[in-house]
Amino acid sequence: MRSNPIFLRSLPVLLIVTLALLTALPGRAAAQDLLQPITPKAPKSSNQKALGPSSPITFFEKQPDFIIRKASALVNGQVITDLDVTMRLNLALVNARKKPNSEQLVFLRRQVRDALIVEKLQLQEAENYEAVVGDSAVNRQFAKLAQNNGRVTPKVFAKMLKELGSSEQTLKEQIKAQLSWERLVRGMSQHRNVAVSDSEVQSRIDRMMADKGKMQYRFAEIYRSSNPATDQEVLELMTRLREQMQDGRSFAVFARQFSESSTAAAGGDKGLQLLSQLPEVVHGLIPKMKIGDITPVLKSGAGYLILRLLEKKEVLGADPAMAKISLKRVTTPLPENPSSDQIRSLLKTVNTTVKQAQGGCGNAESIAKKLNGTADTIPTRPLREFSDALRPLLAQMAIGQSSPPFRESNAVSIVILCGREMPQEGDEPSFDLIYANIMEQRLGLFAQRYLRDIQRNAIIDYR
Repeated sequence: MRSNPIFLRSLPVLLIVTLALLTALPGRAAAQDLLQPITPKAPKSSNQKALGPSSPITFFEKQPDFIIRKASALVNGQVITDLDVTMRLNLALVNARKKPNSEQLVFLRRQVRDALIVEKLQLQEAENYEAVVGDSAVNRQFAKLAQNNGRVTPKVFAKMLKELGSSEQTLKEQIKAQLSWERLVRGMSQHRNVAVSDSEVQSRIDRMMADKGKMQYRFAEIYRSSNPATDQEVLELMTRLREQMQDGRSFAVFARQFSESSTAAAGGDKGLQLLSQLPEVVHGLIPKMKIGDITPVLKSGAGYLILRLLEKKEVLGADPAMAKISLKRVTTPLPENPSSDQIRSLLKTVNTTVKQAQGGCGNAESIAKKLNGTADTIPTRPLREFSDALRPLLAQMAIGQSSPPFRESNAVSIVILCGREMPQEGDEPSFDLIYANIMEQRLGLFAQRYLRDIQRNAIIDYR
């Protein structure tokens, strides 16, 4: 039996301030520099101290410096305030196309409160075993998010959060809870005999070789469990989430905020699976689905499920997501604090200018000059590393073709496809990679059971 590897699914945290199309979230191995597996120490005494569509839309008034904080819930004696819920809800509603009505806000506040309760329980458990990550790990992840959302500094990013009605502290608390929980689960798994044998890995490789040429699918998921008392409420939530995503909201954002699956931290990404590995309820839908399509709300086991198709490819075949993409980008700045009319006007101007221009990548500088903007070259990278929003578009664009204009930080941008180098047929699967994938699945199941045990023993007082 092998010991648990240092392999951690990426831990991107909720926040998309703009489309941020050109900045991919960290890959699965990227979190290795954030934390290492731990050996949990004996739990501390249970005698804990009680602790006190172009522009982002903020749905609550900005909070004053001093405010009476009303308790929304007590979790084992620790308080979650109404202000905590409001700040997190503002974060969750970034980029909403339309303002939720009062009934929807009440419903969403309840869901956000429940998510905060889960995070509080996870962080308390990590504190009990001295598994809480340090400020340096949290700050590194915060800085990465700043780069992934407009290529700004952490200081500017913190200011953006404040303008959205949230705060740097709100996002960092979410980062801290997620990183600490992942660290705790990985450490505890070593003491609960969560392991993978070499024979299991070889058996999986043998099956993949036998399945060579069969189609496999990569889905993102949002899953919420239910029981007879909560079934209607959960169905209503999932239906509303799907409506918002059909209207253009980010699937990954909702997955990180609302999904109960172990894939939530990775935006719901389930990785590549054969048809036989997917829930039977989706088998009849897959032949009709295109990349980017979202399923209806599906009843699955003791809960409800929504899936989004991200990719499909043959087992051990050439992986289209590994095609090397070369791009040029033309960026036109917006005025400071632009109005919706100014944004729409610039989007229209950029679109018209690009359509009238002749040539492909060689004409990027000329287009930029006409728009009083700048042109730069995006370093060549695999298609898989681009954002979910841009990836399907790049897969279909012809060489020399331009994308539609999009909002990026305080600018409007286009990208021009300069080159696409298709990958060769896939090699025999890596033993270490297959081992890590099996372990990740096993850790996900362990984490779900662990959290249920914590919830069962918790004392939660709703206010």
